[in-house]
Amino acid sequence: MLSPLKYRLVVWALLLAGTSAIASAQSIAIITRNKSSLDERAAQLTRSTLSGTLRVQDLGMSDAALEASGKRETATNLDVADAQQLSTVIGCDFFIVIKTGAQRRTSLEKGDHFESFASFFVVSGRTGRLIKWKLFSETGKDASDAEQHLMQSITATEFLSSIVTAWKSEAAETRPALMELVPEPDSPGAKNFRAPVPFRRLRPEYTRMAYLYDVTATVEATIDLNEKGEITRVEITRWAGYGLDESVQNVIKSMNWRPAERAGKPLPIRFLVRYNFKKIEKDDNE
Repeated sequence: MLSPLKYRLVVWALLLAGTSAIASAQSIAIITRNKSSLDERAAQLTRSTLSGTLRVQDLGMSDAALEASGKRETATNLDVADAQQLSTVIGCDFFIVIKTGAQRRTSLEKGDHFESFASFFVVSGRTGRLIKWKLFSETGKDASDAEQHLMQSITATEFLSSIVTAWKSEAAETRPALMELVPEPDSPGAKNFRAPVPFRRLRPEYTRMAYLYDVTATVEATIDLNEKGEITRVEITRWAGYGLDESVQNVIKSMNWRPAERAGKPLPIRFLVRYNFKKIEKDDNE
């Protein structure tokens, strides 16, 4: 009979084996946003890290497919339909978009220094959702020093658990119930229809992370609202990372809504909201 300790070790080994089996069945592509030398170094490092567990596609073939799709410029700010389409074009179950950069920084603690960073967007091809966003950032006395520290800090193995979790949850996920959509203006369905509106409009926060990296992006969310004006589901259908997706979700859930109506009768509705984010420098006189 196994001791409690040995029993736990056996269970843990079986769980790891199951996770590895699921992961090894998945095909993943690694693509880069800017095709810079730092992008390519980060992609090579990520590929070598994940190749032992996942079926990682050839970087050149994945990049060629990305180029053919015409989605390189928007690869870090896709809606779920475009992300699904990109996954189909590349021929993968998941893909990772890498965007790197370098900039000069100044702080009281470090004075003038250089920063190198890499943003990772891990996306499910099945749903088009962003399942993991991660920023790695390191500083150095010059650009080369910062890059060296950055490459040493990137730990792509942490993406594995997100991929396995997404694969399991998506396989068991039920499709949301069909609901009426907001009709187009001047369409027959718009007759006697009143759209849902929040009693008080709130603006989601442009996060400090987005500000530091000068992010311009659009986040879209699909909302299900019942006949009482209660939110029953919120799904981010165009993602951006940098905490902006969570910012949008939080502000939507904090608003109270007047339900949609047709001919004066409340009805459940599904609709899309869109928020555009852009860095705006504050006036020193404000």
